[in-house]
Amino acid sequence: MKTLQFKSIAILVFVAFAVACSNEKDEDNSLRLPSFEDNKITLLYPDGKGSIAIAGGVQPYSVHCDSEILKVYMDKDPNYFKYEVRGVGETPIKISDASGQSLVLDALIRYNEWSVEITEHSVSVEGDDMTIAAQNELKEKVLTSIPVKVGGGYKFIFTEKKAGTLYVYKERFGGEYSQGTFSVNYLDDMSREDWVYTLTFDGEEHNYLQCLLLRSRSTEPLVPFSFYEELTDEYKAEYPELESVIAYQHFLQ
Repeated sequence: MKTLQFKSIAILVFVAFAVACSNEKDEDNSLRLPSFEDNKITLLYPDGKGSIAIAGGVQPYSVHCDSEILKVYMDKDPNYFKYEVRGVGETPIKISDASGQSLVLDALIRYNEWSVEITEHSVSVEGDDMTIAAQNELKEKVLTSIPVKVGGGYKFIFTEKKAGTLYVYKERFGGEYSQGTFSVNYLDDMSREDWVYTLTFDGEEHNYLQCLLLRSRSTEPLVPFSFYEELTDEYKAEYPELESVIAYQHFLQ
């Protein structure tokens, strides 16, 4: 009797194990995108390019997107498809396999944005023949002329690769803003250092050189940068002994 009971239990355990393995196998074989559990993705215009992994199902895979804002295609690696962003908006991407399975990846494409919140101002004045009083007076003038206060900032919306729409938050970042335009000249395409931003807003043009500042401590979690604006020509007539004056708008990144 005990032997029969043991055999029954063993059979039940074996069946349960077989069912579990079968379910796991079926689940593993389903067509899926491992990096996107909800089958949704956000891409950036205009520089959005990349590849997305496909798993499960039966190869070969195929991919299709019936939209002008996004190009998708299979390349040399059979486990990935590539994409190239060409516009903004929303579009579905259909992925299929050789067994007839398919799924849809919903793509949202938006403009690439970069936001900067100003944390500090400083001014550098050079002129060996200038008095200390004149240097301090000029520093105060330049500080008050900086268009964005500490706590304000800029939002750059790249509607093109090197240009776009500008929001200038003069008092508080995220508050009221002036709208303008900007363009960027990359002095070094491989680094965010030494990029020259030409900003136009409120009828004026500003040329900011983005520069990396030296850290005071190597353990600081964020990298300090500054917008560097050369203003010597604007004040040379008023201060003939002036050699250079530079306004800095510091921010973290």
